Amino acid sequence: MTNKEVGIRIVEARERCGFKRNDLAKRIGVSPSTITRYEKGEFNRIKLAIVEAIANATNTNPVWIMGNSDQMVLPNKVKAADDISFSSVLSPEESSLLNSFRTLNSDGRDEAHAHMAYLCSQDRYRKDIESLKDSGTA
Repeated sequence: MTNKEVGIRIVEARERCGFKRNDLAKRIGVSPSTITRYEKGEFNRIKLAIVEAIANATNTNPVWIMGNSDQMVLPNKVKAADDISFSSVLSPEESSLLNSFRTLNSDGRDEAHAHMAYLCSQDRYRKDIESLKDSGTA
């Protein structure tokens, strides 16, 4: 597999999770320009630690990223209680909100709850109840 093809797989894994380059860069501890280089295939060798970090951040099979497997996603692994991944049930937006909430102290969490309660009480911010019933989320 060429570097360009590896880059395409990195893009595919990142976009499947709804991440922007900046999001992935933060998650794996590199600059956004480094992610861009990887995605364009502009590297001589990609370090195994980077492939594993990208795979972990995107819940992707690292062997698939390198082109040695057809299985893109591995079954979810059991994680420590404080590192539970809800990526299979939450959208990237919901996951981002939850991660932001977790950074708040108790006063911030109280404020977030109050704001959420207010937004949910306003018809203009709520989804149509019938469409929620149809999708099975109501």
